Amino acid sequence: MPITIDPDALYSDVEAAPILRTNPKTQAKDRCLGRGPTYVKAGKAVFYTGSDLRDYLTQHRVAHGTEYRERFGRDRSEAA
Repeated sequence: MPITIDPDALYSDVEAAPILRTNPKTQAKDRCLGRGPTYVKAGKAVFYTGSDLRDYLTQHRVAHGTEYRERFGRDRSEAA
């Protein structure tokens, strides 16, 4: 079942977890390490905008096969 992301909504750690397919503790660790999606901090509370979640997922999309060749002009085996 597809997950709908409202680009204007704010998502808490718990709400963002199923979208990112992770858990809030992993998200907290990623924030400390400078990884993960951009977030908004209001006091101690952390929120993600829907547009930031969508951007993060789009940036971490993996290209396979024909799409990889079209994007990079070579097969993965030639990349090394």
